[in-house]
Amino acid sequence: MLAPMSPRSWRARALAVEADVADEAAVIQATAEIDNAGGRIEALVNNAAWIPPRQHILDVQASLLERVLLSNVVGSFLMTKHVAPVMIRGGGGRRRWQVRRRWR
Repeated sequence: MLAPMSPRSWRARALAVEADVADEAAVIQATAEIDNAGGRIEALVNNAAWIPPRQHILDVQASLLERVLLSNVVGSFLMTKHVAPVMIRGGGGRRRWQVRRRWR
């Protein structure tokens, strides 16, 4: 049986690390920094996204689409790929992919 915990007994720590999620080397380095800080990773929220200004489809350059895909798709993949093993080793956790956008 688990003893009830009061909010005063919680001891949460957070560590913010800045990294370009589309750069695999940066993701590896950030994950290692967090892992080396001790504790465990209990949650990963893939919420990084870049949305360009609206423009007509005929004016969109391929490089713009590549930037969007790198940040919004490849970034989530890389974060999950490199953070999941650390989470599993620490006893598990949760991953969520969350992108919200209001379309007008």
